[in-house]
Amino acid sequence: MSWEREAAVEMSTRFQPGDAPSLRATVVLRPESAVLMLAVHHTIADGVSIAHALTDLLRLMADEPLDAATLSPSLEDLISGAPVDVAGNEM
Repeated sequence: MSWEREAAVEMSTRFQPGDAPSLRATVVLRPESAVLMLAVHHTIADGVSIAHALTDLLRLMADEPLDAATLSPSLEDLISGAPVDVAGNEM
């Protein structure tokens, strides 16, 4: 199985509205290499978030530590007018 053919299949396979999962992972294994493909519905991720996920995955595979996650304040915190820190905690 070639990764090019598998990528073509993934790109032509639509996500069905309301059906899970909204992410598909495909691994093409060869004796000398492996190819990981992620197909993600745009409602759960964009290209930047997938790039970050792949970076984290590669760092884990290389036994490197991950950066601490920073969370954005929730919409409720933002519209409440109360000052919040980057973790969404009221100050």
